[in-house]
Amino acid sequence: MNNNDTQINLIDVNANFIHDVATPLAIANMNIELLEEYLPTLLALQRQQNDPNSIPDHLIQAISNAPKLVKDNLASIQHEVGELKSQLKSFSENGDDLTIKRVNHKKEDIDLSNGKLKNINNADAPPTLDILLVDDETIHQDLGRSVLKNHRVDVAENGLSAVECCQIKNYDVILMDMQMPKLDGCQATERIRSFAPASTVIIGLTNMPIHNRRETLENMGFTDFLEKPLKLDILMSILQDIGLK
Repeated sequence: MNNNDTQINLIDVNANFIHDVATPLAIANMNIELLEEYLPTLLALQRQQNDPNSIPDHLIQAISNAPKLVKDNLASIQHEVGELKSQLKSFSENGDDLTIKRVNHKKEDIDLSNGKLKNINNADAPPTLDILLVDDETIHQDLGRSVLKNHRVDVAENGLSAVECCQIKNYDVILMDMQMPKLDGCQATERIRSFAPASTVIIGLTNMPIHNRRETLENMGFTDFLEKPLKLDILMSILQDIGLK
């Protein structure tokens, strides 16, 4: 194995580590934020109780300080993961990273005859896009539903379910997690491309650098790529770019 192969393997190992820890960190951070919001009120009510078995004052103080201590430690871990992620991106070929250079979409590849993509930035417009969100992690499913609340959203929890959904219904946009059990995003995309309308936009969701795999992934059928967790403004920017071609 040469140095380049070793470097790519190290990148893949570290990228898998980032993928595995990103969601638990996000869940922990959300739970700590809930504790910060509601714990002071709960402890204040506890102090008002005359129950002899109530929590002693010195423990109440320690409990009050706990969310901040945990949050500070989480922030430190997230910072380190972010630094590792930045280093992985710097190793990507040709400066390739997840902020994405746009795919050169051909106008004839995207059917705009129904005008669906033209009003996607209008917050007051009724749901205009049929979107399939494919992700095996509940937190990303919930976040996706929240972010895409102005659109019609179906959720599939793995690649096999995504293929089945697309056999039943045509979607304007498919948001495809790259790493899933049963059938991963790449395999699912290839299967869907074999029968879905050419106008279907398939966006790969990942929190890992794709480095030298971009051309291969595009040939599999991906239209573009988006970093997890899903951010509406970046997604809408991608779709608007396609619509303006």
